[in-house]
Amino acid sequence: MSRLIFDGQEAEVSPGPGGYAVRVGDREYSVRLLAWDEGLITFEVEGRVVSAAVEVRGRKAEVVIGGFMTAFPLEDGESAGAGAGAGGAGAGDFGPVRAELPGRVLEVRVSEGDSVEAGQVLLVAEAMKMEHAVRAAAPARVGRVYVEAGAQITEGEVLIELLPL
Repeated sequence: MSRLIFDGQEAEVSPGPGGYAVRVGDREYSVRLLAWDEGLITFEVEGRVVSAAVEVRGRKAEVVIGGFMTAFPLEDGESAGAGAGAGGAGAGDFGPVRAELPGRVLEVRVSEGDSVEAGQVLLVAEAMKMEHAVRAAAPARVGRVYVEAGAQITEGEVLIELLPL
């Protein structure tokens, strides 16, 4: 069984009949994987077809569904990269947080010097007509914030600098 947090909700995922069983709170959903192609996963949840963009970066996976982005640590054996075990901070968890896509910053939720927790939203950006929450991959301290609400951003631009606690 794996545990992950998506948009503030904790979920438990385990193998189930014909796919996976996903429990969120008191509800359990039947999920069946339909396709996985070049970072795009299509699956069926309770009869509805859903697509998600997934990118593995070192010891974490970033998932975007319906305009919301979350990152969660991978368990041992799920990534070829070196780093800390599940839930731990790896070397790639600190340093510059860069824009994945060009767009516009809607909201900055942290200030320089703030301590943040793994999964905490640092800022919200709009890209490709969707809102994307940029989250901390591990507990950290905000070293510097390079953008403000309303700023246009380019792919690869440094948004925030994260430092070890």
